Amino acid sequence: MFWPTELTSVQVLPELPNLKAIFDKKPVKGPENAKSIEYQPSPEKDPIIGSVTQPVYTKSYKKHYARSGLHLPYAILTYRGLYLYDSRTGSPISAHIRSDNSIAKYGSNVKVRVSPCGRIFAVETSGNVALIYTIRTDLSDHEMLTVFNSDGFVLQNGLPLPRYRVVKHDETYEDSGLNLDEGTANGFVQSLLKAFKPSTENETPVTDFGLRLRLILNVQSRLADFFFLSDLHIILVNKSPTAFQVVPLGKDKKITYLLAENLTWYPEEDRNADIIDFHYNYALHCFCWVNSLGKCWLAQVGKSRDITLLEPDALTGTCLYSGSEKAILTLISNSKGLVYVGLHDGRLLLFKIGNNGSSTLLKTINKPPNAGQLRHFSLSPDENTLIIQYSDGWTIHSFLGNLNFSTFEFDPLLISSPNDIRFIDYQNILLTHADKILRLKLSGLNFMSDLSSLAVNRPILFSADVLRLFCGSNKSSAPDTLKSASEETLYNESRFADSWMLQTLPLAFTQRNSQVRASCANKRGTFFCVVGEKDVIVFDCKLHLWKFLDWKQEDILEQSASGRCHAFFSCLWYQDYLILSAREEVFVAENAEDPTFDPAVYVFPPSCLKSDSEFKIDSTVWNFKLPNAGKGARPNIISVDLDLSQSTLIVTTNEMSIYTWKICEKSTDSVSNVRALLIFEKLSLYQLKDAFKELDNAMCNVRSVLLLRKTDLLILDGTSLFIVSKQAGTAQLSRYHISLVNNQVEYVQKLDQKTFLVFDGSKILHYSVIVDDLSSGTNLGVPVNINIGNEVESLESGSYDVESSGVTPYPLTTQQSDSTVYGVEVECYSDTKIRLVPTKKNYLDDIIDHQIWANIRVRKSDSMEALGITTVYRKMHKLPHFKYVLELLMVRYIQHVYEKKLFDSEDEYFDRLFELIKMTGKMYEILLNCLKKTEAQYWNVLFEKLGENARDIVGTLLHEDQNYKLSAHYLIIALNGEKHDDKLPKDGIESWSDTKLKAEDALLFRSIVQKLASARDYVTCFEMLHFLKLVDPKACTEVIKSIE
Repeated sequence: MFWPTELTSVQVLPELPNLKAIFDKKPVKGPENAKSIEYQPSPEKDPIIGSVTQPVYTKSYKKHYARSGLHLPYAILTYRGLYLYDSRTGSPISAHIRSDNSIAKYGSNVKVRVSPCGRIFAVETSGNVALIYTIRTDLSDHEMLTVFNSDGFVLQNGLPLPRYRVVKHDETYEDSGLNLDEGTANGFVQSLLKAFKPSTENETPVTDFGLRLRLILNVQSRLADFFFLSDLHIILVNKSPTAFQVVPLGKDKKITYLLAENLTWYPEEDRNADIIDFHYNYALHCFCWVNSLGKCWLAQVGKSRDITLLEPDALTGTCLYSGSEKAILTLISNSKGLVYVGLHDGRLLLFKIGNNGSSTLLKTINKPPNAGQLRHFSLSPDENTLIIQYSDGWTIHSFLGNLNFSTFEFDPLLISSPNDIRFIDYQNILLTHADKILRLKLSGLNFMSDLSSLAVNRPILFSADVLRLFCGSNKSSAPDTLKSASEETLYNESRFADSWMLQTLPLAFTQRNSQVRASCANKRGTFFCVVGEKDVIVFDCKLHLWKFLDWKQEDILEQSASGRCHAFFSCLWYQDYLILSAREEVFVAENAEDPTFDPAVYVFPPSCLKSDSEFKIDSTVWNFKLPNAGKGARPNIISVDLDLSQSTLIVTTNEMSIYTWKICEKSTDSVSNVRALLIFEKLSLYQLKDAFKELDNAMCNVRSVLLLRKTDLLILDGTSLFIVSKQAGTAQLSRYHISLVNNQVEYVQKLDQKTFLVFDGSKILHYSVIVDDLSSGTNLGVPVNINIGNEVESLESGSYDVESSGVTPYPLTTQQSDSTVYGVEVECYSDTKIRLVPTKKNYLDDIIDHQIWANIRVRKSDSMEALGITTVYRKMHKLPHFKYVLELLMVRYIQHVYEKKLFDSEDEYFDRLFELIKMTGKMYEILLNCLKKTEAQYWNVLFEKLGENARDIVGTLLHEDQNYKLSAHYLIIALNGEKHDDKLPKDGIESWSDTKLKAEDALLFRSIVQKLASARDYVTCFEMLHFLKLVDPKACTEVIKSIE
């Protein structure tokens, strides 16, 4: 999940030398007319028409290309030029400008695509030609692109990594960081001198990729769209007739084609319609396209079938959408098993696809007002964030639709209406205008890439150089080490000061790591760990020290085409013990070697995190290496989690084998014998591969596994949440009962052994276990809907229709202790003033309202599906804001009854809510606050339900309870209410200039004021006298004289 936080750069196209002059100086080989090549001047002034960034990859795609060691460029397209830019620095590195002759012969540039490896670019031209460009393949970080100006000064180059000097707790100095040589001067400026030493690693190298035109493809039929099937194959979609062609880009010259009319499942009317948008997903091996009839089709390739052969029987098609409103765009998310379909009216449809080609409409997202025409979709690299571009602006959504950011919320800005917008990487967004190139820096959410219960309970927001760690409901509840920290350094943003700690990442880490794979803090908040693709670092919040893991061990390395990156993908904490998990990543890159390590889990003791200790792999106190079966594909770890409530470690493999260990603490007299402090006792092994085979939505992309009760599992697979329960006394292959809880889940948070929360992209669902029955699986009650701001309508088909009145704060975590959802949203005041703002919402009103309605439905308080009103009070009365929530529910009830006279005609809801209010012992105080929160026109509703009016309550409070303070307030309520009922004066109830207080009311006022003055409640006295001054100034003067 990502939010924009800063506009980091605004660029224009680089100025190029006179191309005609350069061409004339070179010897020309070829025809005589080669000298007549012409170039239009000033290509840097050409309007930008498109862009392309590196393709999206996810964990479920095993055969992806190594990008972690080498940052491949993105491309900017003009009608005659292709420009490459360095993805880290934004520096221009290559350009290919076509001549006037080329434009006349092949047409001007229209669209650009990039191959899966990121090293091949294909450009479509208006002349029905595809131009294939390549960059260098034998690259390393040492082949830097150094640019000089005409005077010989260096304009761009990589910088060396600095070394750091940090202060330890005993006020001595210690060098930390990377590339430390003895005798090297300290400091950033002096370390620049190391640039002349060949042993120095570069900080931000600008690599010389080069760019050359490799191939020109002349397409016979009119080209509708094209896409890369692989690095060696490109698929062309033709018009009239509709057909598909696979063109090899390597040594193989055989071109295969498939006519749409040969697809038996494709209707006749669709075969004559042109394809207007086309998308191919590498991981799922499926096509998705939209035709001119407005239909969206999904075509899946059969298992073990070669898609490049385009065999008709290898494709199975499904029509996802064929409604009255035409579809115009489509996009596939393989890690979540989702297909996004955009309609002509701007609505977004979310479909869930199954293994057998089935599809289910999950929800419909309505577009913002005045958004204009829908133009483009773009997914983030981890596929957790979706950008939707309209003609008049753009929005950022979570992958299930929550509106996180919208340019329509602010005044028109430079970033508001780009021509094109895409993710560059995990840290930046690329926006292009006709004459400008913009980069927006992003902040991300840690648990969306590595979902664990610890990360959800204490989330971390990270950007390229800053982390924000959630500390608690307020600073007073934060860990002791954080409360003693300097506010200037840790709480330097006022809106984040109460519950978030800010910490800057070390420069050595940010320059070597472009992606935060995982980050997690321990329960006490004394340590947190950050895992990049090349480094693992731990921050000690007490000493304010960063510590780097020395991971230079051959058994935890990945081999990539550009260097070595560690294989750690997850981090957890058990108390102060760090748990790191490594898994195998398969790379298909030239000259890449096979990984030599086994997927494993490592546990590091607290002692190795001290400033004077070594932090190495051999410092572990326990490790688990995944056993290899020997035949077939090697098993791999896909998820690791820790259940702190049961002290259980959970490891899940890609074969759906789930290992669990009980973590026990063993007391010892020897402080130095750290290895004896923890014992990992192996518990159950769940073999669920066969059990999940028959489930349609199981894509084997497990994101989270949690323990529910003692033996049941809560498994989040893609967007589908399952409960797995053991069944006793059944056959080995069917000893698990698997039930689907929800098929649209962004994340799940466990609150206790029988309660968990689910965020479905539109609202939060609060689930509770109500029946323990192992023979039929865990029985869940009806979930509580916790509204976070979206207007959600549930349709009969089971899908949602979501209408957002504006940006909805994204719920980051929920704390059960105070029934509060903590979130974040973006405030944008200008192009340079974009910031994250924390939010919070109490959801206790949703819980109590749900329990009241559940009690009404079952009509008996001892039912399993509902709590009795007494039980509701007993469980919830100690929670913060309980009385305030009762006030809020009563106010909503009064207004609802006033607007709909037949609502709750039998007083079933009122009686239960009023019973809760009476149990507090503050009945009249809560009811008074309700009356103060509503207008006088609603008051009679409450008094009719109570069977007494305000004057009756005044009498009860005076004579029975002798509560003069409440009597005073109810007397004011009574007079205001009576004035409203008399409808005098006509201009409202606040004008009392033409009336006088009745004699008996004046005496009552005097009596109450005297009692309050005797009790020294001067605040209430002043309120009464202020009201009396407005009603009857003469009577007010007499009352004042009586108490002097």
